[in-house]
Amino acid sequence: MIETKGPVHRPGDADYDARRTGYNLALDHRPALVVAAADRADVAAAVRYAAAHGLAVAVRATGHGVSVPTDGQLVIDTSGLDGVTVDPAARTATVRAGVRRRDVLAAAAPHGLAPLSGSNPDVGAVGGRDAGYLAFSTAMIGPVGLDALRAAHSALHERLRPWATGGTFANFLGLDDAGPATVRTAYPEPLHRRLTGLKAVYDPGNLFRLNFNIPPAS
Repeated sequence: MIETKGPVHRPGDADYDARRTGYNLALDHRPALVVAAADRADVAAAVRYAAAHGLAVAVRATGHGVSVPTDGQLVIDTSGLDGVTVDPAARTATVRAGVRRRDVLAAAAPHGLAPLSGSNPDVGAVGGRDAGYLAFSTAMIGPVGLDALRAAHSALHERLRPWATGGTFANFLGLDDAGPATVRTAYPEPLHRRLTGLKAVYDPGNLFRLNFNIPPAS
């Protein structure tokens, strides 16, 4: 039995289907449990339960990152953990695990600040923190045809090509590309070293091995 403040959804429960589905509907996730965390104590309880019962753990905030099947495993849903605190002097923001980019934008704007953000305001802010992506802000006035948009992006791609690293954007990894060697190309070496180090300290048994897994440093 798992004891949490937030609800725990199992197959057959009324809200199970709504909670198990990620943003990518091509994958029909069927986890054994979905823990809708109400606070960090719920997250800790879910991890302890998974470890005791031999379950792998996936963490989902907005559903964009769950790209590996979670069938029979445990999903921690952090979408209810919201809240943003902005320190305008330090030009930093502290966000909870379920915060979306739009929430950070709304909190930062009154201070004349804006975080890096992609085109979708519903994407989770926490995932973007460690993704190492290049964000574009585009303002369009009036109708823009598909051909014009394609030409503009192609021209931008060519201008950026000399600075390309040859790496991979994690969101573009497919199910067949989820091996450690390919996942590693999605992160600059210093960041990958930091992430594997964190895994070695906090998850040496690789309990969090779903999504696109970064194994702990040996």
